[in-house]
Amino acid sequence: MNNSLTIPDNIQVGFQTRTDTYTGKLAYVVYKDSTGKMRKEKSWTGWCSKKIPKEVHNNEPVSGFVLNKDVGGTRHSYGSWNARVEKVRVYDPRGFEFEIDIPNLLFILQESSSIKGKGLEGDFVYSWSGPNLVLLPVTSQEYKESVAYNQLQTEKLTKSDMEVGCLYLTKKRQNVMYMGKHTWFDEFSRYSWKKVFGKKMHVFVLMDTERNSKDAREHYLLTSGYTGLAKRMSNTASPQYADEYSFLMKQTFISIPVSFETKPMTATSSTSYWDRHNICVEKDGEYYVGAINEEYHGYGPFNNGIIKKPKSYHINCPAIAQIINGQYVPVSCSSLQKSDYVKSGLSREEALAIGKKLFVICENGAKYEVHN
Repeated sequence: MNNSLTIPDNIQVGFQTRTDTYTGKLAYVVYKDSTGKMRKEKSWTGWCSKKIPKEVHNNEPVSGFVLNKDVGGTRHSYGSWNARVEKVRVYDPRGFEFEIDIPNLLFILQESSSIKGKGLEGDFVYSWSGPNLVLLPVTSQEYKESVAYNQLQTEKLTKSDMEVGCLYLTKKRQNVMYMGKHTWFDEFSRYSWKKVFGKKMHVFVLMDTERNSKDAREHYLLTSGYTGLAKRMSNTASPQYADEYSFLMKQTFISIPVSFETKPMTATSSTSYWDRHNICVEKDGEYYVGAINEEYHGYGPFNNGIIKKPKSYHINCPAIAQIINGQYVPVSCSSLQKSDYVKSGLSREEALAIGKKLFVICENGAKYEVHN
């Protein structure tokens, strides 16, 4: 069970008439989030009967909930094709019934008892895991942790609370160290939806993560402000700050691109799909970027019962690598009124000799390979 459940102060209850309930009313329960927006408002409004007044109740611990019956599922349908998710109806002592799913029921029975004629033992509150309602026993560890989680959501920090090197707790209960505000550069991909480069961001080290040599970005949390922070956990800089700052300043994503460097492709590059699609050709002082593709020329003669496929290689580089305003940007050749760099009918060795790997060199000396 989730230990970061949302427990609102109030619940909004709408109804439909149902004869197979204790009170003749089946409820649909939702809540308003911290911004005052009603969750699932459209479906809630459409489902609720306009003839039955809606109710608002304090979401405080209440006892007296009773299990009624299970509903939905293939056992209650003509076939599995039209079966809805099986749920269980629960009576709320405030005079209505609502539905919970089977995992919620199993969790309740794990944490409390259902006494014949008296119902569920103990106090419960309404909570939500994402869009799903969860009837939560207040004796559970999940309740205690969720109460603490909800309290974090009300905490606020301001600019005056921020000090480089100090430790903080986010509203998602992440332990972080503040590294200050830095210009964050991203490696460019022509086929990526990420098109923002050189953006000023607040940078935090995720203290519970290890440095990943393959992608150091996973070690950091970026924010545009402080709304995601809940608490300041130290008044002085952490002993780890100096080492973390030194590591950060050596990364490609913290420094401006300034130049290019090429390296020969390896002998295995033609067999790797991603290597073949990340190549550069130097021509007339320009760095053309693109791909090496295999060319098949139909089927050749049989060789011991196996059809041979003669092939060659084709290089197509439709863009030219540029550094514009401190950003690496591959510019379409057509926009520069130049033809693409295209070369066909190459042997594997010829293609590898022409194609190179392209690297961006950053101002701090760090470099990364270009991925087209």
